[in-house]
Amino acid sequence: MHTRLPRLLNLALAVMLAWMTAGLVWLMLAPEGVLPPPDPAAAPTDTTHSSSPASATTEAGEDRASGFSRSARHEPFGPLETATPAPVEQAPETRLQLDLKGVLADGHGDGTAFIAAGGRDIELYRPDDTIGEQMATLDQVHPDHVVLLRDGRHEILRLPRGEDPRIAGNGADRSAEPSPATSSADGRISRDRWLNDPERVMDAVRARPVIRQGSLAGLEVRPTRNRRDFERTGLRPGDIITSVGGREISAIEDPETLLADLQDARRVDITVERDGQARSLSIEFTE
Repeated sequence: MHTRLPRLLNLALAVMLAWMTAGLVWLMLAPEGVLPPPDPAAAPTDTTHSSSPASATTEAGEDRASGFSRSARHEPFGPLETATPAPVEQAPETRLQLDLKGVLADGHGDGTAFIAAGGRDIELYRPDDTIGEQMATLDQVHPDHVVLLRDGRHEILRLPRGEDPRIAGNGADRSAEPSPATSSADGRISRDRWLNDPERVMDAVRARPVIRQGSLAGLEVRPTRNRRDFERTGLRPGDIITSVGGREISAIEDPETLLADLQDARRVDITVERDGQARSLSIEFTE
């Protein structure tokens, strides 16, 4: 079964202070829910805070991906002691109506796949998740394709060739200098209210990851039921948040460090892509 929201609330609270801290990264990693509930029998005694699903320490030559990328491709309490699956060398292309939009792969068959099934919204899947209405099971995730298991046989689903495999948005060149923010674009939010009531975030915003060339580029945000709270942030529907506090979302290594840096801040500066242009916004915190 497709995974549902488990322990990602704590991760969200540790990523972006106030409105962004409470909800956007949670939604980035699980728009409809990503990670399964942890298996108590499989969890080691070192119960690291769920905002760091994988250890931030890497040995020389190992994966140097950001904390966000690692969180998308490891178990909440670290990798399980299972053998690396043998790569599927030859398998037919799947005939299922599935579109692979992006992947976060670790090079060993594990990771997260962004798949749209039968023309529906894009969902995030991990190995052993069922895709769509019992059509197939995700078996392996690789940099340019995924391996499905259908009726006991393997099938291949590939990323689009010659296309920009993104989930959302028509983003601008990320190297472009953001334009100066105007007073009308600045937002003001209550620090305590948003941190203490994360459900308020869910009532105000929906965020989707933007994938470019198979990599996380940012978060596209849109209002949900509470449009007024969304507008108070200074964001507009369709904005793609690419950085928070001067750090690109895809490169934030330790969410707790970011939280500590912003804990006493009076405002947070973010960069968004809006109408094809990079733009700086400043969100002030009120008590």
